[in-house]
Amino acid sequence: MPADAPSPARCVQSLLSSCPRGARRARWLAVRWLEEWGWPPRCVASQDVALLVSELATNAVLHGGRPGWYFGLRLAVADGGTTLLVEVTDVAPEQGPTNGQALAVPGTDSETGRGMLLVDTIADRWGVRHADPFTKTVWCQLDLGRPEPSGR
Repeated sequence: MPADAPSPARCVQSLLSSCPRGARRARWLAVRWLEEWGWPPRCVASQDVALLVSELATNAVLHGGRPGWYFGLRLAVADGGTTLLVEVTDVAPEQGPTNGQALAVPGTDSETGRGMLLVDTIADRWGVRHADPFTKTVWCQLDLGRPEPSGR
């Protein structure tokens, strides 16, 4: 969690297989967890979080994955339900973005390279944390505002 991040009121986490299926599962879990907390799957906040988790989890699988290993997903809601923290931890500390690094813009005909640009556009804040020499955590925060009624 970034140094100035709020302390979480709700927090869930999971270890997922470092493969494409694990990345899909991360997105599905994030949407389900948000639904339990009052943000239905069709609301903007849930859709934004689904995209953020999808990009970070896919990067963990493609660039930080090791066969037979796992990556971690953690979601935390704080500030009375107005701030969401997404963290994805993998086992490749040498791979990926660094804090303050300018993101490269891919060419118009490139089929990859836009994931962190999307995270940078959608998230209110993001960064990278190295808690030990073996892992890295890419995190982002989203200011949610008040929870939307679930309509149930």
